[in-house]
Amino acid sequence: MPPAFRDIVVIGAGNVGCTLSRFFYTRGLTVTALIERDSMKLEQARSAVFANGFSTELENIPSSATAIIIAVQDHKILELAERLASMRRQFGHVFIAHTSGLRTADDLAPLAAQGAVTGSLHPIQSFPSPYLDVQRLDAIGCGLEGNMTFIERARDLTAILGWRPLVISKEYKAMYHLACVFAGNFLTTLAADALRILQEATSPGVDVSPLMPMIRSVLKEIEQGSPRSAFTGPVARGDASTIDSHLDQLNKTLPELIPVYSDLVRRSLSLATISESKRTEILTALTRMDKGE
Repeated sequence: MPPAFRDIVVIGAGNVGCTLSRFFYTRGLTVTALIERDSMKLEQARSAVFANGFSTELENIPSSATAIIIAVQDHKILELAERLASMRRQFGHVFIAHTSGLRTADDLAPLAAQGAVTGSLHPIQSFPSPYLDVQRLDAIGCGLEGNMTFIERARDLTAILGWRPLVISKEYKAMYHLACVFAGNFLTTLAADALRILQEATSPGVDVSPLMPMIRSVLKEIEQGSPRSAFTGPVARGDASTIDSHLDQLNKTLPELIPVYSDLVRRSLSLATISESKRTEILTALTRMDKGE
Protein backbone atom coordinates (compact mmCIF):
# COMPACT_ATOMS: atom_id res chain seq x y z
CA MET A 1 0.00 0.00 0.00
CA PRO A 2 1.44 3.42 -0.97
CA PRO A 3 2.34 5.36 2.21
CA ALA A 4 0.12 8.26 1.07
CA PHE A 5 -2.96 6.11 1.65
CA ARG A 6 -1.88 4.01 4.62
CA ASP A 7 -4.20 5.82 7.06
CA ILE A 8 -7.26 7.56 5.62
CA VAL A 9 -9.56 9.92 7.47
CA VAL A 10 -13.03 10.58 6.07
CA ILE A 11 -14.76 13.80 7.11
CA GLY A 12 -18.52 13.63 6.65
CA ALA A 13 -20.87 10.75 7.47
CA GLY A 14 -23.46 11.48 4.83
CA ASN A 15 -24.31 9.28 1.87
CA VAL A 16 -20.96 9.82 0.14
CA GLY A 17 -18.75 9.61 3.24
CA CYS A 18 -20.34 6.42 4.57
CA THR A 19 -20.37 4.66 1.21
CA LEU A 20 -16.78 5.61 0.40
CA SER A 21 -15.61 4.48 3.85
CA ARG A 22 -17.14 1.05 3.32
CA PHE A 23 -15.77 0.83 -0.20
CA PHE A 24 -12.26 1.77 0.98
CA TYR A 25 -12.41 -1.15 3.41
CA THR A 26 -13.23 -3.60 0.57
CA ARG A 27 -10.14 -2.34 -1.26
CA GLY A 28 -7.82 -2.96 1.68
CA LEU A 29 -7.58 0.65 2.81
CA THR A 30 -7.71 1.55 6.49
CA VAL A 31 -10.16 4.26 7.53
CA THR A 32 -8.39 5.46 10.66
CA ALA A 33 -11.25 7.76 11.62
CA LEU A 34 -14.66 8.95 10.46
CA ILE A 35 -15.31 12.52 11.56
CA GLU A 36 -18.85 13.92 11.63
CA ARG A 37 -19.99 16.93 13.69
CA ASP A 38 -23.62 15.71 13.76
CA SER A 39 -23.62 13.18 16.61
CA MET A 40 -26.81 11.49 15.41
CA LYS A 41 -25.42 10.89 11.92
CA LEU A 42 -22.18 9.66 13.44
CA GLU A 43 -24.03 7.18 15.64
CA GLN A 44 -25.93 5.86 12.64
CA ALA A 45 -22.68 5.51 10.73
CA ARG A 46 -21.19 3.24 13.39
CA SER A 47 -23.37 0.36 12.22
CA ALA A 48 -22.54 0.90 8.55
CA VAL A 49 -18.87 1.89 8.39
CA PHE A 50 -15.66 0.01 9.07
CA ALA A 51 -13.44 2.58 10.81
CA ASN A 52 -10.92 2.44 13.63
CA GLY A 53 -12.43 5.48 15.29
CA PHE A 54 -15.41 7.84 15.22
CA SER A 55 -15.51 11.41 16.43
CA THR A 56 -17.46 14.65 16.23
CA GLU A 57 -14.28 16.73 16.65
CA LEU A 58 -11.77 17.66 13.96
CA GLU A 59 -9.13 17.80 16.68
CA ASN A 60 -9.39 14.02 16.90
CA ILE A 61 -7.95 13.48 13.45
CA PRO A 62 -5.13 10.99 14.16
CA SER A 63 -1.61 12.32 13.76
CA SER A 64 -0.90 9.23 11.63
CA ALA A 65 -3.36 10.33 8.93
CA THR A 66 -1.71 10.42 5.52
CA ALA A 67 -4.87 11.15 3.52
CA ILE A 68 -8.07 13.04 4.27
CA ILE A 69 -11.22 12.73 2.17
CA ILE A 70 -13.68 15.59 2.70
CA ALA A 71 -17.22 14.48 1.89
CA VAL A 72 -19.35 17.40 3.07
CA GLN A 73 -21.80 19.72 1.35
CA ASP A 74 -20.23 22.01 -1.23
CA HIS A 75 -20.82 25.24 0.67
CA LYS A 76 -19.07 23.84 3.75
CA ILE A 77 -15.79 22.82 2.09
CA LEU A 78 -13.95 26.17 2.32
CA GLU A 79 -15.09 26.75 5.90
CA LEU A 80 -13.89 23.27 6.84
CA ALA A 81 -10.53 23.84 5.16
CA GLU A 82 -10.10 27.07 7.10
CA ARG A 83 -10.90 25.30 10.37
CA LEU A 84 -8.39 22.55 9.62
CA ALA A 85 -5.73 25.09 8.68
CA SER A 86 -6.28 26.96 11.94
CA MET A 87 -5.59 23.89 14.08
CA ARG A 88 -2.32 23.57 15.95
CA ARG A 89 -1.18 20.63 13.85
CA GLN A 90 0.08 21.10 10.30
CA PHE A 91 -0.99 19.13 7.22
CA GLY A 92 2.14 19.42 5.10
CA HIS A 93 2.41 16.64 2.50
CA VAL A 94 -0.93 15.13 3.57
CA PHE A 95 -3.17 14.16 0.62
CA ILE A 96 -6.43 16.09 1.08
CA ALA A 97 -9.26 15.80 -1.42
CA HIS A 98 -12.87 16.91 -1.43
CA THR A 99 -15.51 14.91 -3.32
CA SER A 100 -17.48 17.77 -4.87
CA GLY A 101 -18.23 17.54 -8.57
CA LEU A 102 -18.54 21.31 -8.84
CA ARG A 103 -16.17 22.99 -6.38
CA THR A 104 -12.50 23.22 -7.29
CA ALA A 105 -9.21 22.76 -5.50
CA ASP A 106 -9.34 26.48 -4.66
CA ASP A 107 -11.65 25.65 -1.75
CA LEU A 108 -8.74 23.85 -0.11
CA ALA A 109 -6.30 26.75 -0.55
CA PRO A 110 -5.81 27.29 3.22
CA LEU A 111 -4.48 23.73 3.46
CA ALA A 112 -2.44 23.97 0.28
CA ALA A 113 -0.72 26.96 1.86
CA GLN A 114 0.54 24.59 4.56
CA GLY A 115 1.98 22.24 1.95
CA ALA A 116 -0.88 19.75 1.79
CA VAL A 117 -1.46 18.03 -1.55
CA THR A 118 -4.95 19.24 -2.35
CA GLY A 119 -7.56 18.84 -5.05
CA SER A 120 -10.96 17.40 -5.90
CA LEU A 121 -11.70 13.72 -6.36
CA HIS A 122 -15.27 13.20 -7.55
CA PRO A 123 -16.68 9.66 -7.89
CA ILE A 124 -18.96 9.57 -10.94
CA GLN A 125 -21.86 7.80 -9.29
CA SER A 126 -25.09 8.72 -7.54
CA PHE A 127 -25.28 8.26 -3.77
CA PRO A 128 -28.96 8.09 -2.77
CA SER A 129 -28.25 6.34 0.53
CA PRO A 130 -25.44 5.92 3.09
CA TYR A 131 -26.09 2.17 2.81
CA LEU A 132 -25.54 2.02 -0.96
CA ASP A 133 -24.29 -1.35 -2.22
CA VAL A 134 -20.55 -0.71 -2.55
CA GLN A 135 -20.43 -2.86 -5.68
CA ARG A 136 -21.95 0.12 -7.43
CA LEU A 137 -18.56 1.80 -7.00
CA ASP A 138 -16.70 -0.92 -8.89
CA ALA A 139 -14.92 0.37 -12.03
CA ILE A 140 -16.60 3.80 -11.97
CA GLY A 141 -15.16 6.97 -13.43
CA CYS A 142 -13.63 9.61 -11.17
CA GLY A 143 -13.08 13.29 -11.94
CA LEU A 144 -9.73 14.67 -10.75
CA GLU A 145 -8.87 18.36 -10.52
CA GLY A 146 -5.81 19.95 -8.97
CA ASN A 147 -2.11 20.53 -9.61
CA MET A 148 0.12 17.85 -11.11
CA THR A 149 1.34 16.58 -7.74
CA PHE A 150 -2.24 16.04 -6.67
CA ILE A 151 -3.18 14.37 -9.96
CA GLU A 152 -0.25 11.94 -9.67
CA ARG A 153 -1.21 10.91 -6.14
CA ALA A 154 -4.91 10.79 -7.00
CA ARG A 155 -4.14 8.46 -9.90
CA ASP A 156 -2.41 6.15 -7.42
CA LEU A 157 -5.54 6.13 -5.29
CA THR A 158 -7.88 5.49 -8.21
CA ALA A 159 -5.65 2.59 -9.26
CA ILE A 160 -6.10 1.03 -5.80
CA LEU A 161 -9.86 1.61 -6.01
CA GLY A 162 -10.17 0.29 -9.55
CA TRP A 163 -11.60 3.58 -10.78
CA ARG A 164 -11.06 5.24 -14.17
CA PRO A 165 -9.55 8.71 -13.65
CA LEU A 166 -10.69 11.65 -15.73
CA VAL A 167 -8.57 14.81 -15.37
CA ILE A 168 -10.57 18.06 -15.39
CA SER A 169 -9.21 21.60 -15.77
CA LYS A 170 -10.45 24.04 -13.15
CA GLU A 171 -12.16 26.29 -15.70
CA TYR A 172 -14.22 23.35 -16.97
CA LYS A 173 -15.24 21.92 -13.61
CA ALA A 174 -18.79 23.26 -13.85
CA MET A 175 -19.12 21.85 -17.37
CA TYR A 176 -17.91 18.47 -16.13
CA HIS A 177 -20.44 18.58 -13.31
CA LEU A 178 -23.16 19.48 -15.79
CA ALA A 179 -22.41 16.29 -17.75
CA CYS A 180 -22.81 14.27 -14.55
CA VAL A 181 -26.11 15.98 -13.79
CA PHE A 182 -27.46 15.29 -17.27
CA ALA A 183 -26.45 11.64 -17.02
CA GLY A 184 -27.49 11.03 -13.44
CA ASN A 185 -30.10 13.51 -12.23
CA PHE A 186 -31.99 14.26 -15.43
CA LEU A 187 -32.18 10.58 -16.35
CA THR A 188 -34.05 10.11 -13.08
CA THR A 189 -36.37 13.00 -13.95
CA LEU A 190 -37.15 11.46 -17.35
CA ALA A 191 -37.85 8.09 -15.74
CA ALA A 192 -40.25 9.79 -13.32
CA ASP A 193 -42.03 11.51 -16.23
CA ALA A 194 -42.21 8.23 -18.16
CA LEU A 195 -43.76 6.51 -15.14
CA ARG A 196 -46.27 9.31 -14.69
CA ILE A 197 -47.37 9.00 -18.33
CA LEU A 198 -47.58 5.21 -18.02
CA GLN A 199 -49.78 5.56 -14.95
CA GLU A 200 -52.08 7.89 -16.86
CA ALA A 201 -52.34 5.27 -19.61
CA THR A 202 -52.89 2.31 -17.26
CA SER A 203 -53.52 2.81 -13.54
CA PRO A 204 -52.08 4.94 -10.74
CA GLY A 205 -50.76 1.85 -8.98
CA VAL A 206 -48.44 0.68 -11.74
CA ASP A 207 -44.72 0.93 -10.93
CA VAL A 208 -41.67 1.47 -13.10
CA SER A 209 -40.86 -2.23 -13.56
CA PRO A 210 -42.52 -2.62 -17.01
CA LEU A 211 -40.19 0.08 -18.34
CA MET A 212 -36.99 -1.21 -16.75
CA PRO A 213 -36.03 -3.92 -19.31
CA MET A 214 -36.13 -1.30 -22.06
CA ILE A 215 -34.21 1.22 -19.96
CA ARG A 216 -31.53 -1.36 -19.17
CA SER A 217 -31.33 -2.41 -22.83
CA VAL A 218 -30.88 1.18 -23.99
CA LEU A 219 -28.21 1.84 -21.37
CA LYS A 220 -26.36 -1.32 -22.39
CA GLU A 221 -26.43 -0.27 -26.04
CA ILE A 222 -25.15 3.19 -25.13
CA GLU A 223 -22.32 1.61 -23.13
CA GLN A 224 -21.34 -0.88 -25.83
CA GLY A 225 -21.88 1.45 -28.76
CA SER A 226 -22.87 5.09 -28.48
CA PRO A 227 -25.94 7.25 -27.82
CA ARG A 228 -26.48 7.43 -31.57
CA SER A 229 -26.42 3.65 -32.01
CA ALA A 230 -29.04 3.28 -29.24
CA PHE A 231 -31.36 5.88 -30.75
CA THR A 232 -34.74 4.56 -31.95
CA GLY A 233 -38.36 5.71 -31.98
CA PRO A 234 -40.52 8.15 -33.94
CA VAL A 235 -37.90 10.90 -34.24
CA ALA A 236 -35.32 8.40 -35.51
CA ARG A 237 -37.90 7.25 -38.12
CA GLY A 238 -39.01 10.77 -39.00
CA ASP A 239 -42.56 9.86 -37.98
CA ALA A 240 -44.30 13.22 -37.63
CA SER A 241 -47.80 11.69 -37.38
CA THR A 242 -46.85 9.77 -34.22
CA ILE A 243 -45.37 12.92 -32.71
CA ASP A 244 -48.64 14.70 -33.53
CA SER A 245 -50.53 11.96 -31.67
CA HIS A 246 -48.23 12.29 -28.66
CA LEU A 247 -48.73 16.03 -28.53
CA ASP A 248 -52.51 15.71 -28.80
CA GLN A 249 -52.59 13.18 -25.96
CA LEU A 250 -50.38 15.30 -23.73
CA ASN A 251 -52.56 18.31 -24.45
CA LYS A 252 -55.57 16.39 -23.15
CA THR A 253 -54.00 14.78 -20.09
CA LEU A 254 -50.62 16.26 -19.07
CA PRO A 255 -50.23 19.62 -20.86
CA GLU A 256 -47.45 20.68 -18.48
CA LEU A 257 -45.22 18.05 -20.12
CA ILE A 258 -45.61 19.46 -23.64
CA PRO A 259 -42.59 21.83 -23.34
CA VAL A 260 -40.47 18.94 -22.03
CA TYR A 261 -41.58 16.64 -24.86
CA SER A 262 -41.09 19.33 -27.50
CA ASP A 263 -37.60 20.17 -26.28
CA LEU A 264 -36.62 16.50 -26.21
CA VAL A 265 -37.90 15.98 -29.75
CA ARG A 266 -35.91 18.98 -30.96
CA ARG A 267 -32.77 17.74 -29.20
CA SER A 268 -33.34 14.23 -30.56
CA LEU A 269 -33.33 15.56 -34.11
CA SER A 270 -29.57 16.05 -33.76
CA LEU A 271 -29.25 12.25 -33.56
CA ALA A 272 -31.67 11.47 -36.36
CA THR A 273 -30.47 10.54 -39.86
CA ILE A 274 -33.64 11.44 -41.72
CA SER A 275 -34.47 13.50 -44.78
CA GLU A 276 -34.88 17.24 -44.55
CA SER A 277 -38.53 16.90 -45.52
CA LYS A 278 -39.24 14.60 -42.57
CA ARG A 279 -37.26 16.86 -40.27
CA THR A 280 -39.41 19.79 -41.43
CA GLU A 281 -42.62 17.81 -40.83
CA ILE A 282 -41.60 17.13 -37.25
CA LEU A 283 -40.67 20.76 -36.58
CA THR A 284 -43.98 21.86 -38.13
CA ALA A 285 -45.90 19.56 -35.77
CA LEU A 286 -44.09 21.09 -32.80
CA THR A 287 -44.72 24.61 -34.05
CA ARG A 288 -48.42 23.91 -34.44
CA MET A 289 -48.64 22.84 -30.82
CA ASP A 290 -46.59 25.85 -29.68
CA LYS A 291 -49.12 28.09 -31.41
CA GLY A 292 -52.04 26.15 -29.96
CA GLU A 293 -53.34 25.12 -33.37
